[in-house]
Amino acid sequence: MNILFPSKVVSQFQHIIIHSNVFLILEDDETFSYKFKGDFVLSTNSRFVVRDYYFPGGRRKYSYHLQDSNANLIFRYDNEPHWASLPTFPHHKHLPDSVIESAEMTLEMVFAEIEQLLNAQM
Repeated sequence: MNILFPSKVVSQFQHIIIHSNVFLILEDDETFSYKFKGDFVLSTNSRFVVRDYYFPGGRRKYSYHLQDSNANLIFRYDNEPHWASLPTFPHHKHLPDSVIESAEMTLEMVFAEIEQLLNAQM
């Protein structure tokens, strides 16, 4: 899996971001590790909240939460170890009425999915 530093990913998707609050960004080139927390308002006034940690050695913890302008969940990807029955455990995707299996996600993959959703709404 090819993972980019969050600052590079965010710059690739500036065209769909209206406003951003980045609360924490620590990137270490030497160990290729990072800690990233961000809150983005997107072109449809939807909100994208990111928590993404990549630790030295490759362990990750992430949550990518997308909600509409009325604060209704669209989806959330995370790897919190609580849906052990899913074949992709601990990786999964929350939808408004269910939780489904998911591959391990990256910020770039989720932004690309969001971009497709936004383009479909236009």
